[in-house]
Amino acid sequence: MNRWFSSSYIEKSAIFLQDEEGVVTFNGIRCPKTDQQVYFSRNDKRLVEACKGIFCWTKEEYEFYKANSSNNYVWLTGNHRTSKLVKDDLRKSFHSEIETLNKDYGKVILFCSTFAQGLGSKGEFAKPKLAAEAEAEKYPAAIKWAYDEWRVHSHLAFFSFLDFVRLFIGSELKEEFKLVFRPHPSESSDFYRYLLQNIDFVEVDDRFSIEPWLEKSKIVIGSNCTTLVEAAVYGKPAISFLPRIGSKIDCVLKNLVPARFSLLAHSPDELSNHIKQLRSNTNCFSKKIENFHKSAKSFVGLPSDWRFIQAREILKYCPHTDFPRAI
Repeated sequence: MNRWFSSSYIEKSAIFLQDEEGVVTFNGIRCPKTDQQVYFSRNDKRLVEACKGIFCWTKEEYEFYKANSSNNYVWLTGNHRTSKLVKDDLRKSFHSEIETLNKDYGKVILFCSTFAQGLGSKGEFAKPKLAAEAEAEKYPAAIKWAYDEWRVHSHLAFFSFLDFVRLFIGSELKEEFKLVFRPHPSESSDFYRYLLQNIDFVEVDDRFSIEPWLEKSKIVIGSNCTTLVEAAVYGKPAISFLPRIGSKIDCVLKNLVPARFSLLAHSPDELSNHIKQLRSNTNCFSKKIENFHKSAKSFVGLPSDWRFIQAREILKYCPHTDFPRAI
């Protein structure tokens, strides 16, 4: 994308940026090798400063771009993904998809994959290929360190997930729930279908956008995944599955935004036990889940009058086009 932005196209177009994954960022953490802070871990600084304007999810993101870029057009607008998460509206907008999921499944535990960070499309370790990409894009050393560490974590978390599958199909949970594995959009569904074929009580399903799945699922699981924030906003129990690998990335991941609004599970056993607790009549997590819901809504939410003021300001800087009159 950086190379595309540097082409002559940027001279002829007004391009605005909103990062749909803007809450999954390593900004502010320090690389232990150099003590250098990580900045612009989601978007290259050149890209940010070339855009006509930046639309931000949250106050944290807004303040980061205001303080660390020379782009004068940074706006706090919220995000369309979380603005859609109103139960009545969602049920109406995704009625047919929800109806299909209700027909296909009973109770669902949804596991949202981010293993794409550690695995290529065919399941190989992705780090060598992505290291070449980092070299081509001239990533700063601190950002390269953060992503290298995350990819190693994602690779090992994949094997921990397989261990969790073993625990799931050997427990009473399988009698009540279907474990649905939702591949990341950048992943090969065929790889996971082949891997998990003939395992009863586990299904690979990449149909539909995330919204009907949030309505359908009883529990949502992920690893440093934006969907965990969306699940919390929607009021569903979310679990951050973050197996410890014995490096600084363990501490980094548990303090990033998705983990703020979800229960933490550091091993397959802990993940299994959390699920058992969530389904019990004496659920000790109910108050936590309620607090996650309130704090997540506050984190991504903006007053309607603020949105309106921001929209007017943004429109002032949008390019104007003269449309040809109909003959």
